[in-house]
Amino acid sequence: GIDLNTMIGKDLDDPAWDNILNNLSYEEMNAYLSGNSRKMNALKGIGKLQEVDNDGPAQLKGGSKGSGVAWVSEVNVASTYNKELARRQGIMVGNDGLFVGVNGWYGPATDTHRSPLSGRNFEYYSQDGVQGGKIAAEVIKGVQSKGMHVYLKHFALNDQETNRGGICTWSNEQAIREIYLKPFEMAVKEGGATGVMTAVNFLGGTEWCGAST
Repeated sequence: GIDLNTMIGKDLDDPAWDNILNNLSYEEMNAYLSGNSRKMNALKGIGKLQEVDNDGPAQLKGGSKGSGVAWVSEVNVASTYNKELARRQGIMVGNDGLFVGVNGWYGPATDTHRSPLSGRNFEYYSQDGVQGGKIAAEVIKGVQSKGMHVYLKHFALNDQETNRGGICTWSNEQAIREIYLKPFEMAVKEGGATGVMTAVNFLGGTEWCGAST
């Protein structure tokens, strides 16, 4: 009688969540949290099916029925300054998910251009955090209107591709808050994003960017 689908739309502090969680065994939780690359494991005890996630951000690279449409880069989308067009693109990415059998999108990429030499600039919307955030929020609204969840990436301040797992990214708190974290904040508050993919760099000398500070 326990079904996760009955929780859709309920508040996070709804006491019914306790009933859901109390019906999960340690073994189920361990299996769920292990080996989730490109998928979200099933939880049969509460009626949760396995979900398929796939990479982006320019397209869904593959599902059970092939790949999605190869869209233009995010720089092109942001250059339109057109929120309605961005939402329509998000709707089409959501349609792609329905067509190719993908439930979650590793995108959109919402870092801010910090250097023209960054190996991922083509994946990021803008050198302006507010512009990037506004466009990302609309894309996300479109995607999630089709039932797909998103993973904003790469959180945060992903600067380069070479040695990106060992680099220390330096900035000050004001710039980080006002520029580099701004599109992530707007994507969640305005777009309703439901997931995040972390980067692998360090902020400053010691703090991994995915750690809680």
